[in-house]
Amino acid sequence: MKCPDCHKENIPGEELCTGCAHPIQAPSPRAPEGDLARRVRQGTVADLNPRPAVSVLPDASAADAARMMREEKVGCVLVATAGGVAGILTERDLLRDVAGLKDPSAVKVSEIMHARPEMLRSDEPVTHAFHQMAVGGYRHMPVVSDDGAVGMISSRDLLRYLSAVK
Repeated sequence: MKCPDCHKENIPGEELCTGCAHPIQAPSPRAPEGDLARRVRQGTVADLNPRPAVSVLPDASAADAARMMREEKVGCVLVATAGGVAGILTERDLLRDVAGLKDPSAVKVSEIMHARPEMLRSDEPVTHAFHQMAVGGYRHMPVVSDDGAVGMISSRDLLRYLSAVK
């Protein structure tokens, strides 16, 4: 790193110049610029256009849940009770826990769902959705709007949001 005072080349990481003892500061990283950076910094989960969630009851069979996912063209369903969202069931859960192992019509959704799933609020930043999905290894996350409605976003929605930059 070059000293801003005497211009002597110094070893990276040095705090003081070896030639003149002037403090050497690393250049501050540039903030990302452009439409993509702005969208990521300013966007909210609502901007991902969550779709209405498809739901099943806890006592529905895995076969019924799979049929519903296929018909609705979705990769997961929420498991709903009178008290709200009890769980989430994804296509991965069906493949891992049922396919080729058990009779799908004999397995209850409540036996294979993920109970009490993490949920996003529609007013949270897009960056939070990226973080939660990446850290949790989720491809789908429920979204609660201000009026209490529950929607769903997927990793595909995040990619679509990023690729929409003009």
